[in-house]
Amino acid sequence: MSDIFEPKPEDRSVPENEPNPELISPTAKAVAYFRSFSDIPYSQEISDATNSGEMFNELSDADRKAVISFLAPPSEARYKMINAMIEKSGCKNVLEIASGVSPRGLVMTEDPLVNYVESDLPGILAEKQRIIEGILSKESQARANLHFATVNALDSEQMSFVAKSFDGPVAICNEGLMSYFNRQEKVIFAKNIRRILEEKGGVWISADFGSGSGNIGALTGSPAVKKFLDNMFNATGRDFASCRFVDQQDVDNFLEETGFEAEVVSQSLVADDLASIEKTGADADKIKSILANRKVYKLSPK
Repeated sequence: MSDIFEPKPEDRSVPENEPNPELISPTAKAVAYFRSFSDIPYSQEISDATNSGEMFNELSDADRKAVISFLAPPSEARYKMINAMIEKSGCKNVLEIASGVSPRGLVMTEDPLVNYVESDLPGILAEKQRIIEGILSKESQARANLHFATVNALDSEQMSFVAKSFDGPVAICNEGLMSYFNRQEKVIFAKNIRRILEEKGGVWISADFGSGSGNIGALTGSPAVKKFLDNMFNATGRDFASCRFVDQQDVDNFLEETGFEAEVVSQSLVADDLASIEKTGADADKIKSILANRKVYKLSPK
């Protein structure tokens, strides 16, 4: 496992970006808490190391069981479906954007042929590396094929810099990041990825193309779920509802504008493989219904 690497000063050009993008990072710990109810390797260890339960409690002030049972299974499904798409792509080079405290890099680099780079903003990335080092040390393991890079996903120079570490096609993945981006930021991000894929080859895998009002609480009839989500997105300084795509046509227009063609797969494909449904007492039929409308996109430049 390599130390965090950063672009040289002359290669860096961080855009002015308001609100502060660092405010997004703590929400990764709330997601880590939901993953701790799954059977995803290392999820419990990472949840404990980040005190993610405390973050969840700060954001959830009522009926926490309802929040957990509704949000943990989709969190597990999204993670597993992205993994499946990466593996299906056949790419052994993987770049995860805004990796937060996901265990994906740690799990995938159990395969010594995988070259994995986790990228994020400096604060959360440094914390993540300490956690991974602790886990590997405890298990007397080493991961020479797992690397960390400080990257602002909206900075084309930083994105290009980190791509230099790959020799051959790369699977670029992100999980949740675009939910916090406005339309202009989404376009910048997509074009940064397109430039890498045009040079290196490979695919972009993302579950961040959800559309609609975003009032997930209304789907459950649970004010507690809506309150939790409102608290989480308010903490980021972002207007979540306005950051979502309006509808499928809006998604299609975005992909046309940014020059991508898509293979789309339903997250319901992993619905029967979700340990968190039983662990949280979730309504399996309701979760399957929700997942049927959630997709993972495998994107290639046209």
